[in-house]
Amino acid sequence: MGNHEIKPLIQKSIQVVNAQAKKRNINISTKFPKGLGLILLDPDRIIQVMTNLLSNAIKFSPDNDTIFIEAFKNGHHEIHVKVKDNGPGIDKADEKIIFDKFVSLGHKKGKSKSSGLGLAISKDIIEHHKGKIWVENEKDMGAVFCFSLPNISS
Repeated sequence: MGNHEIKPLIQKSIQVVNAQAKKRNINISTKFPKGLGLILLDPDRIIQVMTNLLSNAIKFSPDNDTIFIEAFKNGHHEIHVKVKDNGPGIDKADEKIIFDKFVSLGHKKGKSKSSGLGLAISKDIIEHHKGKIWVENEKDMGAVFCFSLPNISS
């Protein structure tokens, strides 16, 4: 654990999934304001969260599409990160269970089945960092996975 900026960790996560995205001609677009500040975090764990969110976004996005990542300050005490895809979205009923262990919605969407642990592990990591993770989504309009972390340099 140490004080880190979020932008380089997100950029590292993009490098990790870059080959997966290129196979399907998916672009990853980012938006970061200057001066986001520092967060007390374990960089490897936050990269793990971002890599999981990006891998899921790639899996559920159409070929030749764009995934959007945005990081911003929410007031003085939190930094928010959003990962948005243009896939099929998540059924409202599934939003309540999406972060539970062993829940995999890939089979419902015709995508490869996974262990159903990625989002549960991501939730544990974010909560361990005193943050929150959630999904914003509209059916058939993509999903936006979001998390917030406390900003220590406000």
